Amino acid sequence: MAGTRIKWELRGYTRKPGWSKKNWMDIIRRDLKDMDTNWDEAEELATERAEWRQRVAECLRMDTG
Repeated sequence: MAGTRIKWELRGYTRKPGWSKKNWMDIIRRDLKDMDTNWDEAEELATERAEWRQRVAECLRMDTG
């Protein structure tokens, strides 16, 4: 599974009025920025489970204060 990239884009879709402009990818990018990690680093970290869990745990601690 190494090297698999998650860069899927739905074309020709428009949101109904009143729906949020943010999508899943926008939220992931924001979370990665909060982790001081870019997309390529995140893909690499995801293959190293212990490191990934540690990073995610750090984010959870940041959210709860």
